[in-house]
Amino acid sequence: MSLCARGAEDLNRASEEVQALGREVWGSDAPEVTSAVVDVTNDQAVTDFVAQSGPVDLLLVKADAPPAKPFDEPNQV
Repeated sequence: MSLCARGAEDLNRASEEVQALGREVWGSDAPEVTSAVVDVTNDQAVTDFVAQSGPVDLLLVKADAPPAKPFDEPNQV
């Protein structure tokens, strides 16, 4: 699993949470979680990230303008 975000602090926290959840569910067979700080408004940065991450089986995107909310809270327009 590969994660990317603009900010290292949020990215590191999310990566640690996903890794811990994976160990809780799969034990020692949990998939590796890699992460990188990426500006998704930069096409080349996204292209490089995807190339380094390998084939994409599932893509989840949450890119919006502040104020950001947790992923599980829907944004109201």
